[in-house]
Amino acid sequence: MVATGRSGRDRAALRDVLSQHRLAELREGIWLRPANLDRPAAYQAEPALNTFVARPDRDAAELAEHLWQLGDWSRRAHALEAQLRETTDPALRLTVAANLVRLLSTDPILPPALLPAQCPAESLRAAYGAYQGELRALAAN
Repeated sequence: MVATGRSGRDRAALRDVLSQHRLAELREGIWLRPANLDRPAAYQAEPALNTFVARPDRDAAELAEHLWQLGDWSRRAHALEAQLRETTDPALRLTVAANLVRLLSTDPILPPALLPAQCPAESLRAAYGAYQGELRALAAN
């Protein structure tokens, strides 16, 4: 156990919650993100968490790249978007779409100033929306 007295399971659960809220770990126990998202009351009520406003000493876009590996995320997003566009087999398209949703669940949803050039997050959401439209059209037939 660490100094806070939380069990490994409790620490892992807290890490999951913080990740779901799109925070990134700078170093052990220090999680952060830009203040562009609202936090739900349950997040604010967690006694182990403190929130504050700070400015990084280094370039904020470089810090964002370090914390969220935005280049890697963008490459995976571009590849999935291309696969969805090029795949015609329905079962394979479903698999690609599931991977796309999984990747979108890890999108840190950063302010535009912190995103890499040609960040595909919005086009990936649009591609998934179009795929959902295809499924609705098929279901209506």
